[in-house]
Amino acid sequence: MPKNLKPALLLTRLFIAYFMLMWALDRFSDAEHAQNVANSFYKIGDLSLSAIPPQIIGAFLLAVIFAFVIGLKKRISYGLVMVIHGLGTLFTIKNLVPFSDSFTLIFLAALPTLGAMILLFILRREDTILSLKGKWS
Repeated sequence: MPKNLKPALLLTRLFIAYFMLMWALDRFSDAEHAQNVANSFYKIGDLSLSAIPPQIIGAFLLAVIFAFVIGLKKRISYGLVMVIHGLGTLFTIKNLVPFSDSFTLIFLAALPTLGAMILLFILRREDTILSLKGKWS
């Protein structure tokens, strides 16, 4: 195994956590913005995530991010981070289709981020720097 893999995985975990943290904190610092994002992008038929108070979603995200950062129950925490972002990306798929009316260049950043999350999930056993080990990992 390359000796620089573990530091690269740590950096990937920290950058992903920072990325997710900003979205979680948005639920507290600008709840109206979070509601507008939910109304605009995260609808499933008549059901919308805007029906859930943003602070509840933010608290859940903060708990997941904390577990992710410390490497707690990696299969679950890394998996949740990946699934949460993956679903968010899926809900905005129309913004990722080039040459369509709804294509938005900034949304493309979701794809390499999702790729990094998938990679980290696959390599989670190798991600050991500043990560819990033993019974809780």
